Amino acid sequence: MKLLILSIGRDIVSSAEAQLNRVADATIQLGEVYPGDYPAVRKQIYEQLKSWSGEEVQLVLSGPLGLIFTLGQLVGLNHFKVSILQYDAEASGYTSVPTPTRREISNYKIERTLQ
Repeated sequence: MKLLILSIGRDIVSSAEAQLNRVADATIQLGEVYPGDYPAVRKQIYEQLKSWSGEEVQLVLSGPLGLIFTLGQLVGLNHFKVSILQYDAEASGYTSVPTPTRREISNYKIERTLQ
């Protein structure tokens, strides 16, 4: 399994590697980015994921929410095998985020009252 750390703004690479007790297979570290920079950043991430096509990838993310959301869209479009690791303050470390499934959303009902 490959490990990719995306670190935008605050540098999380060394702390993530220490907590996961492994060195990342690749890191993408950038300072401040703006929405106009997102296409170039997404392309860089896409190229890295594409180079690991067919392999499982753990992804640690730190960056702007809009960019992170569109990365999810990129992963979905290309069917990369990606799992997300998220920092959990209670556990004082990174934990895996459950991958959503179609069953999860098909069994979910929104109840609302029309007035």
